[in-house]
Amino acid sequence: INAAVGVGHSLGEITALHWAGSIDESSLLRIARVRGRAMAEVEGPLGAMLSVAADWQAVQEVLNGERVVVAGLNSPLQTVLSGEAVEINTVARRAEMRGLHTTLLRVSHAFHSSLVAPAGTHLYAQLEREEFGPLDRKVFSTVTGEHLNGNTDLRVLLREQVTSPVRFMDAV
Repeated sequence: INAAVGVGHSLGEITALHWAGSIDESSLLRIARVRGRAMAEVEGPLGAMLSVAADWQAVQEVLNGERVVVAGLNSPLQTVLSGEAVEINTVARRAEMRGLHTTLLRVSHAFHSSLVAPAGTHLYAQLEREEFGPLDRKVFSTVTGEHLNGNTDLRVLLREQVTSPVRFMDAV
């Protein structure tokens, strides 16, 4: 089997760039290690993530001013939210009352939200030290949902990936 296109979900975005030839294996491992450490060391309010078995439009209807954001658009029937734990729990109860199935994700932080922005800043310092080459294979980004071309600043893309929603459906 030979893949024609790469799509990486969240951390997988870095793996997709390696597969496409933009970074070597050593860079992949360094970047992943720094990203993981930066995410684990984020301080601030207790964050949480919630998977809702519904599309984004249905999820919007259960929000009532809570400071939660879309962390992932994984399929037409799965939207992932991220935010402070108290607010995520409020949204979960309201969604369940409206008949939507929810699952609290077992995560340490509110990934893909502004609550982990310091991790992106820390990661970017490492990314500036890494060499990125051209993509030898086609990659669709889950940050933008679009094909990465030669004009994409991959360092900025990976920094933004920390706080941006995963646009998996768009990328696929």
